[in-house]
Amino acid sequence: MQRTLGDHQFGLLERVDVLGPAADGATVLLNCPLAPDEVWEALSRPVQEQILAKHVEVYAIDANRIARDVGLAGRTNIVLQTCFFALSGVLP
Repeated sequence: MQRTLGDHQFGLLERVDVLGPAADGATVLLNCPLAPDEVWEALSRPVQEQILAKHVEVYAIDANRIARDVGLAGRTNIVLQTCFFALSGVLP
């Protein structure tokens, strides 16, 4: 079971069972263009139920905007990798 998962495309949650391999209490990093207070409502009911049932901790970041703002347009993966490493404990 996965303890830390990443979803680089927000819409992927609706097409693929991204949370299926998540362990109870897992951490999920979402690349999401929405404001923090809009993320939960944008998730489908089945995805919300899976998050609650597995006690998943969800972090959402607009990595596309951040990459653009710092001059790394098209390099969203760098922003997401940095966040993923920090959340997973790979980096201090």
